[in-house]
Order: sequence, then structure tokens, then C-alpha cells
Amino acid sequence: MFRGAPSLLSGERAPTVFFDVDASLWARFAVTPATVKRLPGGCGYGIDCWREGELRSVALDESHDHEDLLR
Repeated sequence: MFRGAPSLLSGERAPTVFFDVDASLWARFAVTPATVKRLPGGCGYGIDCWREGELRSVALDESHDHEDLLR
């Protein structure tokens, strides 16, 4: 979903993006959570999640069973 929108994601008015990452669901397409997170990361986005009542940064190589991410 991110591959078709680099100009939108790289622009001055780039939107906040919410997306789900689930290693077991992406595996059937031979895609890892790190691959999914690198696409918006390459457009200048940081990747965050909501954990324990606060917004926390997520490393690109961090594994996820299922988690909602944003940036």
C-alpha cells in the first residue's frame, strides 16, 4: 500500500498513517514486518505504537505478532 504513494508520503503535508503489522499474516506473502516498516521509513517517517498508555518509537527490525502502528 505504501509503494504507490512515495510523493504523498514524502511531501510537506504528509499524512499520519495508521497500519497493522502482523508477522504471521504477512508471512504468506513472503513479507516481514521490517519490510513493511521500511517503506514509510524511507519517506522520512518514524514508526510508533501505543503501548502501556504512551506513544513509543518502534525499531524497524522489531518483531510484531500483531500491532497497530502509526506515523
